[in-house]
Amino acid sequence: MLRMRNYSAVIVLLLVASCTHTLKIPAPTLPIGQPLPEPALSSFDLPINVDLSSARSVIESKVPRDIDAMGAWTMIANDRVGIKYHVTRGDFALGLHGSNAEASVDVAYEVEACLRVKKPWPLSGYVCPKVASCGQGEPKRQLHVSARTALTWSPDWYLDAHTATSLSYPNRCTVTILNIDVTPQIDAVLKPRLDDGMSQLDHRIAELTNVQERVAKVWDRLWKPMQVAPDAWLLVRPQALRVAPLDGQGLVVSTAIGIDAKPLLTIGTAPAQPAIPPLPKLTIAPPGNSFFVSLRGDITYTAASAQLARALVGKHLDLVGHDVEIRGAKVEGVNNVAVLALEVVAKTGLLRRTKATIYLTGVPRIDATTSVLEVADLDFSVETRRALQGLEWLLHERLVGLARDKARWPIGEQLGKAKTRLEEALDKTVDGVSLRGHVAELRAVGVLTTSDRFAAYAEARGTASITVVP
Repeated sequence: MLRMRNYSAVIVLLLVASCTHTLKIPAPTLPIGQPLPEPALSSFDLPINVDLSSARSVIESKVPRDIDAMGAWTMIANDRVGIKYHVTRGDFALGLHGSNAEASVDVAYEVEACLRVKKPWPLSGYVCPKVASCGQGEPKRQLHVSARTALTWSPDWYLDAHTATSLSYPNRCTVTILNIDVTPQIDAVLKPRLDDGMSQLDHRIAELTNVQERVAKVWDRLWKPMQVAPDAWLLVRPQALRVAPLDGQGLVVSTAIGIDAKPLLTIGTAPAQPAIPPLPKLTIAPPGNSFFVSLRGDITYTAASAQLARALVGKHLDLVGHDVEIRGAKVEGVNNVAVLALEVVAKTGLLRRTKATIYLTGVPRIDATTSVLEVADLDFSVETRRALQGLEWLLHERLVGLARDKARWPIGEQLGKAKTRLEEALDKTVDGVSLRGHVAELRAVGVLTTSDRFAAYAEARGTASITVVP
């Protein structure tokens, strides 16, 4: 009798197996999904101070302190008048005010004048006896020299300086008896020397303020991954550079280089070294200190599928009077689209069953409130709908709803870890680059699919600055 029962059980199993129909549904063919939006540019402040103290020595060396021409007469006024002069100057004062440099010096001078006349008969020729003087037997005459240098940044990373000089005479020197003002002669003596000195000053300012080499080193450093923790790397990825208006005080000119960047914090494996683009030309714009850093939290398809299977396998649904059992569940990403593959066995008759792998597709996204990776707009794939003609009851919203409820994966821990690493990075000095900042907000951005995982991105917002440590 026992043997007969065993035979009966085997016969039933064979009948059931012979009545199980496997429906082949092709995997979905998907277009490329929407890429993540480009992150906003971050702005970092890099303070720059340049000391122009050594520029004073250029003027001092090029403009002589003493010009003594009291020897022979220098003839002027169509050789009718001769002059001798002695000019002495004090120390140059040099200072910065905003975007201008100003230099000044006080000059003292004395002048003698002679009148050219013929020698008395029977002598021939001319003589030039002294007839007047300025600054002799009285306080020396004064003149004030002032120079104003307009400073502007060159696209090639130095201060372009243009200096204009002016001379003012509080008490001019006029030979009254001849009604001749000899002051322009002092101008003719001093002005070329002053112009040469100021030209050298412009050149020296350009040399002292050329920060191209210094900024280029910073640019290269910021394009290299900086290890900010044992498992975290920050890549600043600068895109453009700009400089703030000048603020000169005393002999120090101050400004800030603004760095527009697309920083990325990577947790896990060190990122590859990207190609370093050349240092861009300089533009003038106010600096900023707001940053937007992309943070990433990953979940592999293997881990996501295991969690999905635990939630779905063994579940039975009554779909329009048909019992449907879920026997397998997997998820993966293709072209930034999530694909759920559910193995189901549906009772389609007394002894007839249909076995199939049905596919649902949707858009992976982050629920910003719960920090959960979910699948939005989940629905049956086009291929599944086409293959289930005649079995439309399988295309039931209850199946979609169950899959939607269970296709949720927490990633808050990963993003929280990335945020912590970022905060650590913003209080770090690496390879001579000191970062300081504060994370104020974490905002979900989107999800990308890779060959083996979902990569969920969030954007950290805050303020930051960069200082180069000598």
